[in-house]
Amino acid sequence: MNDASRRLPQGGKSEVTLSDDGTLVRKAYNDNGEPTGKYRREVGFYAHYGASGLIPDLVDSIPEERAIVLTRAPGIRCRDLQPDQDLRRSLSADYAERVVDLLTIGGDVRTVKGRYYDNVGARAYRDRVVTILDRHPPDSRRADDIVTRLCASSSQITVADEILIKLDWNASNVFVDGGAVRQFIDFEQAFIGTREMLTGILLHNPFWCARTVFAVLCRRGMFPASGVDVVPFVDFALAAVIADAFERNGRPWSEHRLECAYQRHVVDRMAELSASPS
Repeated sequence: MNDASRRLPQGGKSEVTLSDDGTLVRKAYNDNGEPTGKYRREVGFYAHYGASGLIPDLVDSIPEERAIVLTRAPGIRCRDLQPDQDLRRSLSADYAERVVDLLTIGGDVRTVKGRYYDNVGARAYRDRVVTILDRHPPDSRRADDIVTRLCASSSQITVADEILIKLDWNASNVFVDGGAVRQFIDFEQAFIGTREMLTGILLHNPFWCARTVFAVLCRRGMFPASGVDVVPFVDFALAAVIADAFERNGRPWSEHRLECAYQRHVVDRMAELSASPS
């Protein structure tokens, strides 16, 4: 197998290649963000959830090269599907169920928090997101109004317990085989958060049916079924994405990008969540 055929689809934060026999994946972290931090966060996620069967097996970790070796995820990426509405709902339900299955496998979060996440917990993560947005707003009144709302929503979030989650659950990182979700990949954006933060992050992605995902999360106890407003957590998901991007490249989002993202990832998602079932 030549070098070109061994290269897998590349993200912006790492370089990924296949082994000669096609069964293993080598992932090396680049300088888009702090490589050692990305390496440690991903290894920590595998240490916490590796027994689940819902993520690849960690075969080797190479700290001096800031690289890991994994088994190859089965099936195809969700992003390569073009589902109709029925399949979208079915996949969304399976996706939410499997996320909850994964996150109920881990052991004591305090251990992984201290070893891999520098004892940075959910409160500190929330406060860091707010600080980044507040200190580096876009140079636009309208965009500044959006950032003000995102900061205000994030400040409303309280932390009652903690769980290891991640920011990037998009369809590129979900593998489907035989019509069912099989495995998740890419954990360099893992952090210590809460179940409610996770709910906002999962609802944030337009590939999935918001109503279906939310129903599963409420039923499985990841979000209170009543009495709690989900909007601040969806706002927080976008705020965290913006803050993560700023930490990696040092530039605030443009007014146009921010407005489009807010419409797509917050306004449209909340509209889908509240719409009558079709």
